[in-house]
Amino acid sequence: MSSGLEHGYRPGEIQKILNDAQSILETDFTEVRALSSNLEVIGTAYRNPEPQDKTAARISVVRLGCQEVPLTPPDQFTLSTEELLSNICSASENVDLMLVSFMDPETFGQGRSIVEEIPGRVECPVINLRDDIYAPQAALSNLLGIQSRLGPLAGKRIAISWGFGSVFPLPTVPHSMIAAASQLGAKIRVVAPKDFGLLRRVIREAEESAPDDVSIEETDQFEGAFDDVDVIYALNWCRLSDFQHPERNTEYASEYRDWFFTTDNTPENGLFLTQAPAQTELLASQKLLSSERNMTQDWLKRRVVTLAASMAYLAPSLTNPPMRHLI
Repeated sequence: MSSGLEHGYRPGEIQKILNDAQSILETDFTEVRALSSNLEVIGTAYRNPEPQDKTAARISVVRLGCQEVPLTPPDQFTLSTEELLSNICSASENVDLMLVSFMDPETFGQGRSIVEEIPGRVECPVINLRDDIYAPQAALSNLLGIQSRLGPLAGKRIAISWGFGSVFPLPTVPHSMIAAASQLGAKIRVVAPKDFGLLRRVIREAEESAPDDVSIEETDQFEGAFDDVDVIYALNWCRLSDFQHPERNTEYASEYRDWFFTTDNTPENGLFLTQAPAQTELLASQKLLSSERNMTQDWLKRRVVTLAASMAYLAPSLTNPPMRHLI
């Protein structure tokens, strides 16, 4: 990737997309439709996609006045990785832009490997919605919400925290939020029990690509971890070491039932985000989730405009090389 970052987004690109998405929120889709007028057919290539990603993608495509065309065969057809990539490569000649999402339920990291392979094989720009390590679009939509409420992210203090719950998704959104927010100058604090650590490589690469004055702090202590932060993103992500044994998550998580967010243990003026639907009275209290500090309920609106802005950003590279991808 031309950025040299595995996350695949340059800082200037992140800020441009957030600003354009903010403009859509404040006006409508008229201008972004004009900017993406050369996009007519949007191909989608998915394997085990998140339903929320598919929903946001469908709405974004319609909002831009485009047609969505599935490029991958139904799940009942089992293809090797090479067969899958060849199929996508051939199909890409018939679309203007491709949205991809690959989650491999058996081998952690395989979905990311497929996503990284796609740009070198296709004839159109590519946007990655999610793989088993990153979820760039979901993360950018969260950062859009923060920017809308607090202004530029530079200098803002963002806590990425594990919390008690019963769902245990992969920490794809936390990984991408750390990578993107740190590039924009936000100060990151990762709060997680030792049993639920994030991928070390993600944190290391984020530290390497962040500005010199940006810190990524880590703590395994819940109490007092949020006293000085502006934003909390909370999620009860799974244990990466038990990727193939998800049933073990419940046992380990039971030791951390007190990792529960309320209006008392979070800053009075701090913002709160989690994955929708919020796990009321498991991850966070009803009082916190029903307050104006909680931005989770607007997730779909932000996801739609963020993806629309991303597609419009890539539209010129379809006809003006070099072709750019956001993976």
